[in-house]
Amino acid sequence: MTQSLKTPWNSATAFTAGLAASTMLAVVWNKVGFAPASAQKGYELTNYFSPVTWRFVVAYTFIALLLGSVTRMTWPVALGMIFTLPIACGVEFSQDSTSHNLIPFEILLTWLPGFLLAYGAAAGGSWLQRQFS
Repeated sequence: MTQSLKTPWNSATAFTAGLAASTMLAVVWNKVGFAPASAQKGYELTNYFSPVTWRFVVAYTFIALLLGSVTRMTWPVALGMIFTLPIACGVEFSQDSTSHNLIPFEILLTWLPGFLLAYGAAAGGSWLQRQFS
């Protein structure tokens, strides 16, 4: 990819695509019933991400791979894919300030692996696109 194609606009578009795709995955995951019922009050929006199931990992990885292939970008896609979780956490925290009191552990055990998975998949998609273009 030429450097001229990596503009802030393209990065913003890739980030927005990742955010939209991750949000849609969360909505579908909850509506279809794949996400477990929230065991605790205050975690209704983030329960799709925990506990992580193989079906979710496969769907999340496939979406990041697809977006990486389409946008040919990795960081913006990965950031957009994981950004749904902090937004949902913020909404839950604003509704109940006692929720997410272990946020450093949530970041280490959920957000960071989710970002790394999305980054790796987006990088793989971007690489595949370059190989077959």
